[in-house]
Amino acid sequence: MKKDIYDELKTSAEEIEVPEELQPDVIEAMLEEEAARETRAQDTYEKQDPLPSQVISMGEGKKNIRWKKSYSAALAVAMAAIVVLPAILQPWASKEEREPIAWVDPEPPVETGESKSQTLTASVGDFGDTLHNPSSYREIYDAIQETNVAYEDAFVTESVEDADGFSLFGGAMDESKEAVMEESQALDIAPENNAASKEYSKTNTREENVAEGDVTITDGRYIYHFMAYGTVEILGTEDGVLTEEAVINFNELGDSTDLEYINDMYIQDGKLIVIGEAYHTVLKQNAAKTNEIQSENDVMAVVYDVSDVKHPKFLGSTSYDGMFFSSRLVGDVLYVFTQSDPPYHLYDMVWEENSHMEEEIVPKINDEVAELDRIYMPANYQTQSSFTMSSVKLSKPSKVLDYRVIMGYTSDIYVADKAIYLQSVDYSGSVNRTALVRMNYASGKFTPAGVGVVKGALLDAFAIDEDADGNLRVATTVVTYDNGTNRSNQLTIFDARMEEIGKLSGLARGEEIKSARYIGDYCYLVTFENTDPLFTIDCSDPTEPIMVGELKMPGFSDYLHPWNGDQLLGFGCNGDEYGLSEGLKLTMFDISNPADVEILDEQILKDADDAQALEEYKALFVAPDRGLVGFAVRSWNDERQCQYRIYRYGEDGFELEFAVDIDPNEWNMRGLYIGDDFYLVGDSQASSYDMNNHYKKQSELEW
Repeated sequence: MKKDIYDELKTSAEEIEVPEELQPDVIEAMLEEEAARETRAQDTYEKQDPLPSQVISMGEGKKNIRWKKSYSAALAVAMAAIVVLPAILQPWASKEEREPIAWVDPEPPVETGESKSQTLTASVGDFGDTLHNPSSYREIYDAIQETNVAYEDAFVTESVEDADGFSLFGGAMDESKEAVMEESQALDIAPENNAASKEYSKTNTREENVAEGDVTITDGRYIYHFMAYGTVEILGTEDGVLTEEAVINFNELGDSTDLEYINDMYIQDGKLIVIGEAYHTVLKQNAAKTNEIQSENDVMAVVYDVSDVKHPKFLGSTSYDGMFFSSRLVGDVLYVFTQSDPPYHLYDMVWEENSHMEEEIVPKINDEVAELDRIYMPANYQTQSSFTMSSVKLSKPSKVLDYRVIMGYTSDIYVADKAIYLQSVDYSGSVNRTALVRMNYASGKFTPAGVGVVKGALLDAFAIDEDADGNLRVATTVVTYDNGTNRSNQLTIFDARMEEIGKLSGLARGEEIKSARYIGDYCYLVTFENTDPLFTIDCSDPTEPIMVGELKMPGFSDYLHPWNGDQLLGFGCNGDEYGLSEGLKLTMFDISNPADVEILDEQILKDADDAQALEEYKALFVAPDRGLVGFAVRSWNDERQCQYRIYRYGEDGFELEFAVDIDPNEWNMRGLYIGDDFYLVGDSQASSYDMNNHYKKQSELEW
């Protein structure tokens, strides 16, 4: 019986015409080319200069055993008969041991035109990796192609053993976590030329001297708001009455540019700075040497002179390949952060010398291909993404002052007063880990400083903080997968060279961090499983952080905000003894004695099931000097009611001061004040209220 089936299959296979791409000589040529490419890549790696920094070996990971198949004519016919395309499966390269050598102090920023190789190095714990300047664009191309093959192999393989080693910027992304939103409100950096003398909403930033942008900002006289489809409207606020002063259309910057979405805006010294994403089409040659129309995504930073708000004047712009990630404004220097991926057609292209393929494999900054001495690659590059940090001086808005490109995936950033920290979380091993790259900056110039690796993952931008001495404090939730899923939390402290100097681990086993805030020498952490423990950790001795207090209560706080002096505001969800959510909750903590934190008051909002501020910290209006906190809430009842509410905190605790129904479509709403007038600005309308007259509505605009 078996022989009859075999004969029938053989006869059928012999009648099938073998496609050209499956002919034995073609398959053999493909294998030879793949082997040659592997040899070239290895030669390139071995020719790299020795690393001038301490290197911690990642260890020899478990090898993923792959089979390199030798294709014969009979096998090719059989594959054609069952309609299976051939796959060239290469063994996964094992990681090499690296000998540690002495640390080299960070060098000054690399000036334009220099060709000085620099290396960022991890020097912490059991894990580590390095970032080096690639020797050529071909090295980057080969790394991208090898990574693509590895991803394809992962899909082909039914099971791939977990590797012990940690790959910097190459780990799997936790897709359950959305990009963490950073905190900011109506922006005020310095008195403006056209600003009034009234008090107005201040920036709710992580760092005192580091401004963060938003889609609605004010200078104390005008409100600047992103409307839709790349337009910004300037609203007048004289006597609390809203008026339309001007509209800037960013779709008119160029014939092929369509600045559809605006991510961040700043107002400083009569200049409006707008960062947004532009989409345009170009005609490019594909792998088949034919022209095709392709869509590209760019980020643009545009500066306008709005000293005369009725007649805004374009001053200049810069552009960056990729997608918007974040931005900051420090003094008169704008910092733009972007992330990009190589185009899909690159994977089908064969490297050709002098073909300008570098334009496809690395991002362009202001239409110029990134230079090699400003690019950093991990030794174990396993993802196609790249991250770019760039700087622009506002007095020269069309010129990029400096930039650095990190090849790899970045999950979040933290910008301190003098340093930028890139985070890259990895969930692929037996324990989650995060790589931290420190890049010092001053007056728009970047200086590589070091790399550290910590167990666990950071919740958001508030889980990481620099102290007054430049030490980095990092709170993480550690998840291990050896015997089921086990959680614990820890606080790790690094010095300015990213060497671990202190750690407190094993906090709240079985729970995860829900919010964090650093105030002076103390770290306040909220974890959650069924109850809400608020931990107080004394970091005054960075080499030995100590837990000095613990307060438990139902629910959890998603966000912590320093209030007046010895008070801490908590905003989050109420919960029962089983850990189930029961509406929203405002909590005021007394932290005058960090070792004995007390609850001063709680306000439970049982009729509110959701708040935009839980997802987007920029939407939280906080004015401790006036005792006010405001946010939009939503109920999941039959009416699906939405409101904007303002609560006042005073001697009697929290009291509802103002509530107004809002359109559910206006969920992305900002609240701010100028003098004694409060303004609500949404996607398609704005309104003003007199705070001294029970928030009586004064005006309303729609667009």
